[in-house]
Amino acid sequence: MPSKRRQSESGAPRRVSSRTKRASRQFVRELCVGCILWLPEKVAGGESVKCILPQCRCNNSNNSELDSEGYKHYVVILDVFQTADNKTQCYVAKLTSQTGKYPIDRIKIYQEASTSPPDEVGGLFLEHGSMPKQSFISLDHAYQLSPQLLRPMKTEHHACDRRLAEHSYTYLMDRLGLKAAKYQNTNLAKQLGAAIRTATTETPLLTPTPTPRNSAVDQRNLDHEALHAAFTLPPPPAPSKPTKPTPQTRPHRSTSSTNREANASEPGRETIAPRSALEIDALLQRYRAQRRELERARARVRDLESGRDGEGAGPGFLDRCAGYLLGRTVYAVEHAPWEKVCWVAVIMVALYYAGILKAVWPTVQVLGGWLKGAGLWTWRWMVKMIKVLVPCVKDLVVGAAKLIFKFVQVLAGCLKGLCVRAWGGISELVKSSLGQVGFG
Repeated sequence: MPSKRRQSESGAPRRVSSRTKRASRQFVRELCVGCILWLPEKVAGGESVKCILPQCRCNNSNNSELDSEGYKHYVVILDVFQTADNKTQCYVAKLTSQTGKYPIDRIKIYQEASTSPPDEVGGLFLEHGSMPKQSFISLDHAYQLSPQLLRPMKTEHHACDRRLAEHSYTYLMDRLGLKAAKYQNTNLAKQLGAAIRTATTETPLLTPTPTPRNSAVDQRNLDHEALHAAFTLPPPPAPSKPTKPTPQTRPHRSTSSTNREANASEPGRETIAPRSALEIDALLQRYRAQRRELERARARVRDLESGRDGEGAGPGFLDRCAGYLLGRTVYAVEHAPWEKVCWVAVIMVALYYAGILKAVWPTVQVLGGWLKGAGLWTWRWMVKMIKVLVPCVKDLVVGAAKLIFKFVQVLAGCLKGLCVRAWGGISELVKSSLGQVGFG
């Protein structure tokens, strides 16, 4: 029990320091939506943590409570509120490092920062920093618990140091079928504290309307039942009977599914709506993946046509120009007025009979041969230039080496002369010194 854990070995109860109390109050004060916190190991006899999603299958059984394996994980804060008895509660979703059997039930948290909307990439982003390892948010459940059970990622960190970006939080709540709360600035939350909503707000928390069998589970928790009663929308009105088709309206084909009576054991339309949204999102992701594959295939075809995949040098500059001109000509002929095409045809026939077009093809052949000859001549000129430059460079290197050798010889002779003169001076000085000593 918690009281036994707070007793020392001598049996005397251990007091909780005022510093710990202040840190706990500061932690709850900074708690805001989108924060990622640590849910430690479950304490024996602690409060129960239950799923609050109306479309979750676990609400129809006895498995709605978070099991022991669900603890010791990171969680993301979905909403923070105060109950009627002034108790602070929050909704959380669990983080995991496993992709799961069905990727549609997971959302990836990207490690790098981004400003693009998450629906374009199918993932979530943090305001700053990164997770210790690649993490995913599970969409299967969302739990209600007390913030006293949570801990920051590190002891000296704030509660909102690791937080989802605003567009990522909104996208996550939309995927869960919940109405997003107000996203407060992180710096303001650290300085002034986070804004915690109360049960008197008129904004509905859950977007889908709960069905009768979903609301039966909430009888175990009075606070939860009061919140659902205050923050849910009224049921939709019953559909009217079909009228006879008019000339302006299109008759609907009657089926057995439209005429049969509603079954209370089947899930309502509100329960199926969130799952249908998830399926639509999966189809959109599959479409984006196929579009990326198509773009890669087109790039592959362009690489093969240009010869950049080791299949050859590809078309040259003149061939590309000719292809471009031919394409533009075909486009102009297809989209030009008929009168303009007729005038161009008449002008071309007149030029042909005048002999001007006859000289075009020989001119092109001569020009092509000249360009080819110019290219070959350029290569030949470069080879001859190299043959001429090699002996010149060789003679230049040999001459420079001889000049350097002569300079070294002259320098060595000068140094030798200086050494001989210095040695002679030193010898005469020594001899004079020895003569003076012997004379004395």
